Amino acid sequence: MSNNIKMINGGQTQNLIKDAKRTLKYADVWSKYYNRELQKGLEECINKGDLSHEQAVKLAFIGTKHVISLFDVDRQGEELYKVDGKRYEQPEEVRQNLFDTIDRVYNFIGFLTIRDLLSIFPIRKDYDGELYQCKDYFYTVEALSKMDLDKPIGRDNVFSIMWDYCNEDLERILSEYMCLVSDLHKKKTGKGFAEVFSEMYDIPSYSINKDAGLIQDNQTGEIIKMDNKKQSHIKIVK
Repeated sequence: MSNNIKMINGGQTQNLIKDAKRTLKYADVWSKYYNRELQKGLEECINKGDLSHEQAVKLAFIGTKHVISLFDVDRQGEELYKVDGKRYEQPEEVRQNLFDTIDRVYNFIGFLTIRDLLSIFPIRKDYDGELYQCKDYFYTVEALSKMDLDKPIGRDNVFSIMWDYCNEDLERILSEYMCLVSDLHKKKTGKGFAEVFSEMYDIPSYSINKDAGLIQDNQTGEIIKMDNKKQSHIKIVK
């Protein structure tokens, strides 16, 4: 019985390693492509004094795919750590580089028009957003209908448009970008956005130390020991 379990786990680990290698190879392709086009864009700025519209469109699209591939590598790393029962945490330098990369890609998106955005990042065909109180195709179309489709978005407007835009890649980047900004804010002030929001609206929040098995009330400072022996009410149904 135990031998069978080991064989299954070994197979799962091998599959994860295989997936990780494939993800790394895919990310390497996008990284080289992006850096090559980034160099071309830099040369344009030096020689012509500005970035061409064509190159901005390329960099916005390729840069987005590059960032998504970095997310996928990170996710594979997390899965591999779980196999050994470890918790994966990105080094601070990696998170800073990721923030800088996303911020640069948002600069390129700022060169685009809404029409460009619709062409290279099609709106996801979700139509039941009203039912679940979330954005969908209709919500995005309505938000964009108030804008000039042929006017450059501008860097200052990118974040608000990303918030309304229904596209899986752009949503993944926005979500990570907000987490990174929150981390940077916490590094400077000691508090992330969630903690600031909780304090503004008097919402209880807690910090969990899984290694020590402790939960701390961020408002009162009270520390509670986690009951690891508590039985779960979730049962596997065969």
